[in-house]
Amino acid sequence: MMPLELLITLTVAIAFYVIIPGTGAFLVRRRWRQFREALLFFHAAPRLRYGGSAQPGSGNAYRFFGQLEAIQRDHTIWVGDRTLSVMVSLDGVPVFVMPRTNREGAGPVDETPRVLYWKELSALAEGTDVFVGGTVVDDQGSLRFREGPDGPPLVIIFDGPAEALFSRAMWAGRQRNEYWNHLTPISLIGGFVAELLWAVNLSGQSRLQTVVALVMALIPLLPLFPPGVIGFYWYRRIWRRARRIRAHRDLALLRRNVSEGVTIRNAARPLSVIATRWESLAVALLLTAIGVNGYLSAVLFALLMQ
Repeated sequence: MMPLELLITLTVAIAFYVIIPGTGAFLVRRRWRQFREALLFFHAAPRLRYGGSAQPGSGNAYRFFGQLEAIQRDHTIWVGDRTLSVMVSLDGVPVFVMPRTNREGAGPVDETPRVLYWKELSALAEGTDVFVGGTVVDDQGSLRFREGPDGPPLVIIFDGPAEALFSRAMWAGRQRNEYWNHLTPISLIGGFVAELLWAVNLSGQSRLQTVVALVMALIPLLPLFPPGVIGFYWYRRIWRRARRIRAHRDLALLRRNVSEGVTIRNAARPLSVIATRWESLAVALLLTAIGVNGYLSAVLFALLMQ
């Protein structure tokens, strides 16, 4: 039967190093999957134009390219394309800011769009290129994008040619590494402190359990030192490769103009399987790096505590 001290040590490590960051990873991956599915949906939607066949209030979805004209205090912005101006309701709506283009006109391969909300938009300059996709309604004679049956409007700030936006956004629209999210830093620090305090508490009871707790406290740092850093290096490279495979999958869906009834999760299954295999290999290398450095750290602690 597992000793109670070891059970507590492992429970703390799993909670702070796996469950909490894993929950954040799940939420982050879901957000970016929804973002890419929205791109697929609006890529197939009709473009809103002056004098076009738009029917406000019909529940139909439209896409619109324009420039920022004004920011109002009621969580509304005006976007226009020289022939037509529309309002966009941004109350609780995330605004995605695309990475800047390089000389070739393509965004950085692995850079993720920033996400802004209303209170962070005041610094935007007039003339900024904006894409909006969503349901259009008539608001006292003006057209307004607002939340519809398919969700809130999709709002993207970008630079470069409008015709390249969908492919750039589809490529970039994913986290570099979902494990590293808004919950991860606090969780790793919390795990380190909790395990360290637990090790201090065990120091007068069991040297073995103290060593185990100390090693668990150092888990966030273990892959950064040799020889485990070699596994960490290959973990990062292989994880980036898997990310790019998934990006190629999504671009293929976009070129096929697939939207209705198709989700990112169940489409292009072969490439998804290949990417999952590479991710599994990357995680295995990371765990090996942690295991090797953990063993060496345990030996060192045991020698120092003699």
